[in-house]
Amino acid sequence: MADGHFDAASTDKDLHELFLRTLQDDGHITDPDTLSSLELALAVHSTAPRIEAHHQYYDTAVKSALAAGLDSDCESWVDFGGKQYCSPELTTEDVKALGSR
Repeated sequence: MADGHFDAASTDKDLHELFLRTLQDDGHITDPDTLSSLELALAVHSTAPRIEAHHQYYDTAVKSALAAGLDSDCESWVDFGGKQYCSPELTTEDVKALGSR
């Protein structure tokens, strides 16, 4: 995805078809029954409640508990060993100690 594999898709339908074709071509899903199950799960948005639950948990529990220690300049970050890292390299230049939980 980061290499722009799906950039050619101009509509949601194109993206959906390219994604499914990629899963099949790369050998991730080769069984027609598994592909049908994926299609059904996508159609009924089966993961939407779980994603929303994780988002709500983050907003109500994690974010509020760590608010004082969070660096608001970090668009995306990870808590690793009680420290906030703002880069995938986990370098010490961007680390900030998070509040105790």
